[in-house]
Amino acid sequence: LFVGVITFDESGERKPTEKPFKLWLDALDLDTNETIMVGDWPERDGVGAKNLGMMTTFARYEETFGTVHSGADWDLNDIYQLFMIINEYNGSA
Repeated sequence: LFVGVITFDESGERKPTEKPFKLWLDALDLDTNETIMVGDWPERDGVGAKNLGMMTTFARYEETFGTVHSGADWDLNDIYQLFMIINEYNGSA
């Protein structure tokens, strides 16, 4: 299920610029502290999101580039770890 999708056609800019992330946040009326970006390419996905102040995760389970240090707030070995992060962030363990 996708609630919102922003493509190059809407933003006119490609990641790692912040614009696609900003458009997505605006479209869904969200603040950066309400979101966690999940990406599989740190140099492309994580940079723009982090520059806006979004929390970031690196989908290590999709690793194809030999990334050693992702620079993300969390590295995920399994997508289900995201639920633990959200619960921890929201104060419910």
